Amino acid sequence: MHVREIVVHVAPDLDGLVGAWLLRRFGESRFPGASKAPVRFLAGGQVDGPALEAEGVLAVDVGGGRFDHHFDSTSEATSAPGLCASELVAAELQLAEVKSLTKILGLARRRDIEGVGVKSPDPLDQAGHLVSLIDGWNGLYPDDPDRVLELGWASLDAIYENERAWHDALDEVDRDRPLRFASTGVLVDWFESDNKRLMKASRYRRRDACVVRSTRGNTGVNVAFNSPRVQVEDVLSATAYLRLFECRATGEAPRPERLREVGNHHGWYLHSSHRLVMAGSDKEPTAPRSVLPTELVAELVGVSLHPTHTFPGSVCPVEHCAGASCFLFAHDLPHCSGPKARGIRNQ
Repeated sequence: MHVREIVVHVAPDLDGLVGAWLLRRFGESRFPGASKAPVRFLAGGQVDGPALEAEGVLAVDVGGGRFDHHFDSTSEATSAPGLCASELVAAELQLAEVKSLTKILGLARRRDIEGVGVKSPDPLDQAGHLVSLIDGWNGLYPDDPDRVLELGWASLDAIYENERAWHDALDEVDRDRPLRFASTGVLVDWFESDNKRLMKASRYRRRDACVVRSTRGNTGVNVAFNSPRVQVEDVLSATAYLRLFECRATGEAPRPERLREVGNHHGWYLHSSHRLVMAGSDKEPTAPRSVLPTELVAELVGVSLHPTHTFPGSVCPVEHCAGASCFLFAHDLPHCSGPKARGIRNQ
């Protein structure tokens, strides 16, 4: 059949919005015309789903058709019992197992079949919950269901994009091997990617740290310290190392009193939480990017977590310590304490 219209009941709820959204976004191959079909709102009693379908109209969550679960034992509807309208659409489109849709479909089912919207007792979670928003939109726009649909679909697009990015990030973390510092077992992920969920995915996979350089805009290099084993002192060391190496690469003279300070110094911003160090940000699009190679940043982060691990040999060949002539030596870094204890001053 060629779909010329989609019908949803007035005062659309989450289930109806999700079902229609699935048809518009993913239904074109199964139902030609669905991707551009207009949505019309009708009172439930005015809809005969099977009759409308014969005319090229798909009714969702209303009318007793293939995408409506509201039927009794005397109905001729063929909808599978136990599934909400969104799940019926997902099954028809073979989307039920798509990971990025799992939460959307689960929420629609919980609201429509179980009659439960927000489970969290936290009032802040309740305020921003999609179910609460839809109830609010229907209250604000009782005579404008198109506006409710517009807002609801925009929210579903955002949720889907967020979920897609999350699962892509998990796949990327699982696919790429982290830098492993064998003597300590420290794991540091590093990526060159625009996926903003990589840091969370890395933390979810229990890495000790994650470095991400954006390939667009001015995000630069971001370092998130994820492991509960990481102490503030480790983060301060990492910040000092990054700032020193940035100064060396750019020719800027380092200011020793700034190397471990919170704030933006020498191209690297240390967050007050002591869990995030950044060079550039979406919030500061004109900020300069770091010139350090991403893998070197990851190496320096690994060094900071366990200062006994040597710097990359190309930077600091420990068997040939340069002493006072080294740009690192004058800054009382933990890594330099060994050579200093051995009386090395200059070679």
